[in-house]
Amino acid sequence: MQCTKFLALILILGTLVFSQRTEHLQKTRGIDPGPEPERVDAEGWIWLFDGTLESLKKYWFKSPSAHGGGSIWWVDEDPETVDRGKLAKGTKVLWSTQQPVGTGGVMMTNRRYKDLEVMVGFKPTWNNDGGIFFRSTISGQAWQVMLDYKNANTLGGVYGEKITDVFRVDRMYTLRSETAINKVRVPWSEDWSEVWDPNGYNEIFARILGEPPTIHAWLNKPKFVVSDLKLPQKAPQLGDDGHLGIQVHNGSVAWSNSPNRYTYIKVRELNPDGTLKYPPKPTSGMKPHSDKSVTGAGLKWNIKGGNVLEIMGSLSGRYTLNLKDLKGRSVIQKSGDGGHVQFEVPGIRSGIYILEINAGGNFTTSKIISM
Repeated sequence: MQCTKFLALILILGTLVFSQRTEHLQKTRGIDPGPEPERVDAEGWIWLFDGTLESLKKYWFKSPSAHGGGSIWWVDEDPETVDRGKLAKGTKVLWSTQQPVGTGGVMMTNRRYKDLEVMVGFKPTWNNDGGIFFRSTISGQAWQVMLDYKNANTLGGVYGEKITDVFRVDRMYTLRSETAINKVRVPWSEDWSEVWDPNGYNEIFARILGEPPTIHAWLNKPKFVVSDLKLPQKAPQLGDDGHLGIQVHNGSVAWSNSPNRYTYIKVRELNPDGTLKYPPKPTSGMKPHSDKSVTGAGLKWNIKGGNVLEIMGSLSGRYTLNLKDLKGRSVIQKSGDGGHVQFEVPGIRSGIYILEINAGGNFTTSKIISM
C-alpha cells in the first residue's frame, strides 16, 4: 500500500513540474511546406529545427495517437550544459519528455518522406527511451533508429516499431552505463569514451534508402557506424513514404524524469540511387538565415563571397568577442579597446553559431544562423 501511495505521489509531482512548461506543438497536422530547394544549405541540408520556435511550429506536429498521444515539447535554454562548457550560452534547444507521467508521444513532420538522410544534435538523460521514426504512419508504425539511452539498449540500432511481425531489432552494441558498452559487432576498435560524450551534445546521422530499405547510421563521426542493415522485406503496414518522427516512449516512470534535448534536426531528401534530390548550388555559397543585427550590440553580420562571415560595427569601451559553435567550442576570438570593429571569419561552415559579446562590462549573446 505504501508503495502504491509513493508511486501516486511521483505521478502527481511529475505532472505538476511539467505542467509549468509551455507545449509548443499542435495535435493536428499542418501544411506540407514542400521541398523548399531554395532553403538547401551549402551541404544540402534543410533545417527542420534550428533552435527557433518558428522552425518547430512550421515543420512539426504531435501525433494525436502514437505512444499515447501525450508527451510535451518545448524550446528553452539548457543552463546545465552551458555551465559545463559544452554548449554556447544563449543557445535554445528543444526539450521533450513524458506528460502525463507514463504517457509518451511522437513529434512528426508535416511533410512525408521516402528516401532520406537526417542529422540530429541531441543530449539524452540516462534512462531516456526514444527514437527516430522513418516512413511513419500517424499511429506510429515505422522503421525506427533507436535512441535508447539506458542499460542493455543502444543508440543507433534498428527496430521495427509496431511492425515486429516483419522485423524486430538489430543492435551492434549495448550500453552498460553512460561510459561503457558491450561491443557486439561494431566495425571500430575505439573505446566508447572516444565515440560518445556523456556530458555534452552528440550527433547522430541516419539514412533510409530503397525498398525493402537499407538503414545506415553513425554517431559523431562517419567511422563510428552503429547500424548498416538491409531489412528483409517491405513492411505491409507502411506506405511508400511517411512522416519523419521523434519519439518519447510511453510506460516506465523512470523515463519520465529523463528528458531528451535537441540542438538541431536537418534532412536531405534522396533520389532512388542515393544522390541528393536537391543538391546545393556550387556557386551559391551560404546565405544568412536570420536577422543580420546583433541583438543588444552595435554590430551587424553578413555572409559574403561564399563562406566568409563578416562582422562589423562599433563598440564602446574594452571589448571581447567570442564566436562559438553549438558545442561551445570557440571558432574565433577578438578583443580591442572600443570604436570601429570589423573582421572576417573565412571558410565558416553552414550551421548555427553564438556570438558572445563583452563590451564595457556588459555581456550579451546573439545567434548567427548561416546556411
